[in-house]
Amino acid sequence: IVLDNFSSKTTDGLYWSTATANVNLKEAKNGNIIATFSESQRTGSFRPEEAQRQSQIAAGKVCAPIVKEKLLNYINKK
Repeated sequence: IVLDNFSSKTTDGLYWSTATANVNLKEAKNGNIIATFSESQRTGSFRPEEAQRQSQIAAGKVCAPIVKEKLLNYINKK
């Protein structure tokens, strides 16, 4: 997960954090990539650490069902 932090220009003191999860799913046996995708989520908070935490959680929540879908598609095609 890559974090990008910046201060909001619209609300004094509000911090934004964008978390981008770059996911590569590989076969353990031979290392072939079976799926790859990227998802970004942005959240704001008056504390920069909280904005980072919330954006990471949000990116993970978006990625989890995508990983499940990609794995199920891969398994069903084998």
